[in-house]
Amino acid sequence: MIAVRTQSNRLRDALFDRLWAHFAEGQIVQLTLRITMCGFFNKFNNVLRVEEEAEAIEQAAPFGVSHGLGSAATSVANRDDPGRS
Repeated sequence: MIAVRTQSNRLRDALFDRLWAHFAEGQIVQLTLRITMCGFFNKFNNVLRVEEEAEAIEQAAPFGVSHGLGSAATSVANRDDPGRS
């Protein structure tokens, strides 16, 4: 389903055939909505340099999920202080 984010205007029939084999129409709609909303929130948070909460990082760690925006990122709370980065 990553294709929903990376190739949203080019989804192949084969992908839908595989989805239909496992999910009902409503479930496919819900999955698509959740995936695209996560992509939206990730981009939104990156633009505003919102850092992940410690609890979320801890919960994601067992799944091998990476985090962080890089060393130059700052939190929204610190964005007006150029001395903090």
